[in-house]
Amino acid sequence: MKRLITSILLFCFLGQAVGAVADTKDKQLTAIVQHIKQQIDISDTYTEFYGEESSNDMQQQWNLYWKSDEQELDIVTDEDGTILSYYLFRPDQSTHDYDEYTPSFPDKSLDEVQQAAEQFAKRVLKSNETVVFTEDTDRMIPFETESTDLYGTLYYNGVKSPSWVSMTIDSEDLTVLSYMRMDMQCVSGIPAAVPTVQQTTAEQALQDTMQMRLQYTTMGSAENHAALLYVPASYDSYYVDAQTGETVNYSQLLSHEENGMGDAGTSTSESDGKLTDAEQIGVDLLKEVLSQEELEQKLDDIAVLGLSSYALNEVNYRVDTEEASITCDMFFIKEKNDETTYKSVAVDAKTGKLLSLYTYYSEQGTETELSDAQQQTIQAFLAEYAPDTYPQTTLWESSPSWDGSIMQTYAREVNGYAFPEQYIMVGMHGSDGTIDSFSSFWDEDTTFESPDVLTTAAQAQQTYFGAHAVSLEYLEVPVSTRSYPAYQELGYSFVYEWKLAYQAELEQNCYGVSAKDNTLCVIGNQEPVTIQYHDIDVNQYPEIAKLAQYGVGYLSDTFEPQKNLTQKDFLVLLLSAQGETYEAGDADGLAYIYTRAYYYGMLTEAEYAPNQELTRAAMVKIMIDATGYGRTAGIAEIYRCRFADESSISQQYYGYVATAQGLGLVKGDENGVFHPNAIATRAQAAILLYNFMSK
Repeated sequence: MKRLITSILLFCFLGQAVGAVADTKDKQLTAIVQHIKQQIDISDTYTEFYGEESSNDMQQQWNLYWKSDEQELDIVTDEDGTILSYYLFRPDQSTHDYDEYTPSFPDKSLDEVQQAAEQFAKRVLKSNETVVFTEDTDRMIPFETESTDLYGTLYYNGVKSPSWVSMTIDSEDLTVLSYMRMDMQCVSGIPAAVPTVQQTTAEQALQDTMQMRLQYTTMGSAENHAALLYVPASYDSYYVDAQTGETVNYSQLLSHEENGMGDAGTSTSESDGKLTDAEQIGVDLLKEVLSQEELEQKLDDIAVLGLSSYALNEVNYRVDTEEASITCDMFFIKEKNDETTYKSVAVDAKTGKLLSLYTYYSEQGTETELSDAQQQTIQAFLAEYAPDTYPQTTLWESSPSWDGSIMQTYAREVNGYAFPEQYIMVGMHGSDGTIDSFSSFWDEDTTFESPDVLTTAAQAQQTYFGAHAVSLEYLEVPVSTRSYPAYQELGYSFVYEWKLAYQAELEQNCYGVSAKDNTLCVIGNQEPVTIQYHDIDVNQYPEIAKLAQYGVGYLSDTFEPQKNLTQKDFLVLLLSAQGETYEAGDADGLAYIYTRAYYYGMLTEAEYAPNQELTRAAMVKIMIDATGYGRTAGIAEIYRCRFADESSISQQYYGYVATAQGLGLVKGDENGVFHPNAIATRAQAAILLYNFMSK
């Protein structure tokens, strides 16, 4: 659903508009341009300029255009002259060709790029505004060196806000290519930045919202094994009003905004016509399969499904060769009073056993609660159609759906604890008492950790809360337009106010706390790919260190520089410069690495040998083939290599080594000897790639 006003670029500050002192459009435009040129440098070489005014119910903007043969500049401002967006177009600006292997180090350092962005932002932001760029935008990827994108959060009076800024900086000359600010709506004015509630008080209130419940889960465990963890009883987000101390369910508030306030060629062969053994096996799978009429009748007999008023629209039989089973998917439709309802039912095609049921409504329903009689109907239904699993479950969750249904989840229960990853789910439409959804997932092969619980819920709550950082910030809060009649007259049903509030935010991807030892359970990595080796001395291996600074290298805490180089190791290193990553032991990841290597022409499928150790000459060949120079390097006769041991370079590699020498990618030892047949090391591979990226 649209957030009707969030996207409108409204500012919350009151001040005298630039245009307020002018009584004609030309004077207003003159004042706007002069105001902008006081903030930023605009070249005097533009040969064309014009401005266009635009406005809507809430805001006036100026769209300004400068043009010359060399470049174009587009700027959008509000009526106060505050720059909302800035785009510089240069026809000769280079773009990256993603079909080629051309990684290179950017001309400017990461610090220089960010400093340029901060200097520009300081000039265009207001005196009480600052921007903090997020950490994951500080690093540049070597295959995208033409420009760098940065994203930052706007702070007002030193307090974080929901507004943000994005920028693009030319990585060669630090020119700002684009700038855009998005100001979230704030109809009531920005609250004072001084809280009356102490942070320690807010932290305790926020911790109290993080109630934990003990359950089984397979997350982070060995395959098909469930461990006992404390997990949050609710993943709703809360905040503490920094002025009143009130604790507010922010998730429910935003949900109310969306759901409760309204719109803001043919070959021939000889055959005797007999079935082959494989064909006969396939045919036998369909023995005893019921017809669609028989299956439809079995469903009609389940009165609580309410299918008697539906028409059968489509039937599909599915074969599972591994399980030697046949499933029939049946699709029903009902049209009434301009409303269309669909039901999708899956049954065992041989027995008619109900496997799953889903209902799709075209209109929003009325939220209701189940009566005792309806709850008993659900329990009777489950007892009949899930007789083996239902007795092993406990009611885990019951919640209303937008379409008027009540959805209930029954989680598998083991040793007195719920295991919600295996479940039976059932839904009943409150208006007519029909079962309109049914599905389940169950795996008897799952093993379960012993129920020896050493951690209390209070201890788990403290540990889980410790994974959060509490900060004071401005939050946008939806409110009804009853308090803002001007917006109500324009057709808006809600607007946004800002609240100075404390909020807790997870600092790592934590999903629970171990019931055994009260440790955080963390999965995945939310941080950008960073590479740090503890076996690399920067002074001894500066090339490896600089590659790592740009995320080029191995996802490991060791580089092992003197280790013999394998084909797999070299490809992983080369492709990391293209943003590809590989975790050791990941078979699918390795297959993808080779797919990309074939794409870039580093080698052919016939040359696949992941564990083969590469000679120095073979290493150079892969590098040269990747860069495109290999098209001619294979013609050894046209090259002259100047290494002292050139005679020991085989014809297969001679042109490649000569090309690499000519490009300055490889050097000989102190005696000018290349050692083409020696096994290459990882350090030598890194130096080769470093030299290429430095060109």
